[in-house]
Amino acid sequence: MDTEWSDFAELPDEARVWVYGFENDLNTNARNAVSEALRRFIPTWTSHQHHVTAAFAVVLNRFAIVAAFTPHGISGCSIDSLWQNLRTLEMDHGLNPLDGGLLFFRDGSGQLRAVDRSQFQQLIGAGEIKGATPVFDTLVESVGQLRAGRFERAFESCWHIRMFGSDLEPAAKATD
Repeated sequence: MDTEWSDFAELPDEARVWVYGFENDLNTNARNAVSEALRRFIPTWTSHQHHVTAAFAVVLNRFAIVAAFTPHGISGCSIDSLWQNLRTLEMDHGLNPLDGGLLFFRDGSGQLRAVDRSQFQQLIGAGEIKGATPVFDTLVESVGQLRAGRFERAFESCWHIRMFGSDLEPAAKATD
């Protein structure tokens, strides 16, 4: 696992994960705001009156990834408290990590991009996204999946292919 994930080292593979993506790269002030909000929240996080062992990482200046574990499970109310904490980033700093409609990928030059679903589909049709194009799976569910490399992988091996693969040119599927 990359050094950006070092805070996750103490968490078990089954620890839950939530990935929050930002449309644009975070500048230093935005990154500090995200880190500070999570640094304040995590020590106070509980689920059914049990302490939640948690960690976070701001990855690639584009994602806030939170991992959490308690043997008693993470309750819906507890997850909602995380969501409410992140909601303050939008209100206080104009950052919206809760826009689930964005898809993230690396373009041909390796730049990380965020687009909505229709733009993603258009880019596939235009041949800009191919089978080997790296995409980011913001739906990973566990630290074990992060450790297994399931966060960034080829379009053809991620859930995105099931949703958008019919628009991928057959030659792109076979040669990438």
